[in-house]
Amino acid sequence: MKEFDLRQVFEPKKKSRVNPYLVGSLVTVAIAALGAAYAAMVKFLMNVAFSREEPKPVTRVKRMISASEKHHDVVLDLETAAKKLEEEGGCEEIKITSRDGIDLVAHYRRCPSPKRIIIAMHGWRASWSRDFGTVADEWYEGGCDVVYCEQRGQNNSGGENMSFGILEREDCLEWVRWAIGSIPGELPIYLAGVSMGASTVLMATGLDLPDRVHGVLADCGFTSPDAIWKHVMQDNLHMFYDSALYKQLCKQRIGVDPGEYSTTDILSRNNIPVFFAHGTDDSFVPVSMTYENYKACRAPKRLFIVPGAEHGLSHYVDPEGYHRALFDFFAEFDGVTPQPRIKSPAEIAAAEAEEKAAAAAAATPEDGTAGADDAGAEHAGAETAPEEPESMAEDAGNEAGKTAEKAVEADETEEKAGRKPVESAKKAGNEAGNTAEKAGTTAGEKVSGAADASAAEKKAGQKKQ
Repeated sequence: MKEFDLRQVFEPKKKSRVNPYLVGSLVTVAIAALGAAYAAMVKFLMNVAFSREEPKPVTRVKRMISASEKHHDVVLDLETAAKKLEEEGGCEEIKITSRDGIDLVAHYRRCPSPKRIIIAMHGWRASWSRDFGTVADEWYEGGCDVVYCEQRGQNNSGGENMSFGILEREDCLEWVRWAIGSIPGELPIYLAGVSMGASTVLMATGLDLPDRVHGVLADCGFTSPDAIWKHVMQDNLHMFYDSALYKQLCKQRIGVDPGEYSTTDILSRNNIPVFFAHGTDDSFVPVSMTYENYKACRAPKRLFIVPGAEHGLSHYVDPEGYHRALFDFFAEFDGVTPQPRIKSPAEIAAAEAEEKAAAAAAATPEDGTAGADDAGAEHAGAETAPEEPESMAEDAGNEAGKTAEKAVEADETEEKAGRKPVESAKKAGNEAGNTAEKAGTTAGEKVSGAADASAAEKKAGQKKQ
């Protein structure tokens, strides 16, 4: 029988040696795997955020992103209102082309006695009829012609990507221009938006909008693309948010840096009145973002907060209060033309640089005979005088041509801003005429001076003889 050795119990066993290289390799592999998984998740979420084509499992992800579970009866009411607007609204389909060549679609609903025009922009992965279905009849009965726009990258409009208001703001301006050119009369225009559509119309106030735009209606808009992505990633998805990475990926996808666009920065220079609305229980775009926008806005502003309302449901929860507040806003600003917006420092510097360049290009070249104060120099000047009229005429023609080019550029700039180019062209044409007239007068004076100098020289020669 084998004896039992107590030392096997009380003496500690020798520890096995661990290969540090193996551990390091395992850690490296684990980190690489986590990095690859995070990169794959980021790519997936970028497709969810921007791409026209929704990834297959996007339905559940969208609920996680918005952190909202709308009740069945609410969803049913919204779908019923959307169907009614589509089938019974009598809307006319409109098509235009965006500034960057994308086909855009809208639905124009006329009312019997219009008092104003609304350009309505829907939200992210939504539709024109769903976002505005519950308010459509109130607008119609309240004297509003409405252009229900389909945002780029969604539904029937062209484009492969959405851009969270950055590119859509330019589309909004194009729809304003369409309304001015196609709808008779001089009715005031309002820009309305829900969610991403609200941020779109708020960002549009940073453009040179026509004077016909009297106000903005912003329901549950965010403050910037970066801010809403950060909120969704950290608060709703509980994931790490790398701002620099997302901005880089966004720039690769849509060609612009999202960090350069913020509604709060734009609103700090805005003079167009804004009606802000938001629900306190919004978990997708927190109500705090509307408070930030409201605080930043320097224009006349009104704030309507609905207790208990989730994302985009302020009107649904309190239709009477919403209607009253909104139409009070219309009554206050229908007859008020807003002041021009305040230019940003970068815009001011660019304008000053353009003015200096234009002034330098328009400057008439001075006479090149400076310093010729002796008789020989005067004689030389008199001999070359006959050639000066042609030179001066050529300068006048060149100067007039430059001024005419400025007129064309001014027309294009005014046309892009939605204003009539007639006054700009007339002004530039007058400048061209004045420049040519001035150059011609100068040339005549020089010819006259040259003739006098020649006569004096000839007389002096006769006396000498």
